[in-house]
Amino acid sequence: ISAFESITDIVYFQFLRHFLNIAVVFTIFFMEKPLFGALFSAWAGIFLIGNFYFATWKMKYDALVAKADSATGAFLSDSLGNQLTVKAFAQEKSEMQKFRSILDDRFRKLRKSWTLSNYSNLVQGAFMLSFELLLFYFAARWWKEGTFTVGDFVFFQIYLLGLFEGLWKIGRQIQMMYENLARATEMVEIFENHIPVRDLPDAKKLVVSKGEIECKNLSF
Repeated sequence: ISAFESITDIVYFQFLRHFLNIAVVFTIFFMEKPLFGALFSAWAGIFLIGNFYFATWKMKYDALVAKADSATGAFLSDSLGNQLTVKAFAQEKSEMQKFRSILDDRFRKLRKSWTLSNYSNLVQGAFMLSFELLLFYFAARWWKEGTFTVGDFVFFQIYLLGLFEGLWKIGRQIQMMYENLARATEMVEIFENHIPVRDLPDAKKLVVSKGEIECKNLSF
């Protein structure tokens, strides 16, 4: 349930605010330098689409992490709930070995997910650096033509850094949203499971007027 809450928070309190800021800065760029605004629009589109595709591809690894989390919690709750039985049959060592094996499996899957996220951050950083170099190139070119000043460069640089921060957060939030979707998938699967024993279409409602347990021919 917390996964659905996190997704709602990301959409309403993060995406909308950052997209509004980006739209305002895009408008300013187009008004000042249409060519630069068009280049940045194309660059930002590639950046966001790449994040969506990566998050979609990575979701299968996030789903494995979610299942490993569930398996860890299930084993721990089962072991703690049956602690008296575990002690009675002297199975502490066996339980610890099983739990360590489950934790190791969860760690491997979680490390894989983290590693992929770090690779994504590296690519995003390099992509932002490439556009920063593109800004320097056009700034030098326009300054040589006499249509660009130091003040213009500072103006564009300040807004560009703000946009980079917003896009970086959006990219991270896209990944977080898909990670939460992977966690929520298990609950949805439980809801979609069919009950093995079902009533007939015209079955009458069962009404129990009196509760009673009756034992006949019981012996030990």
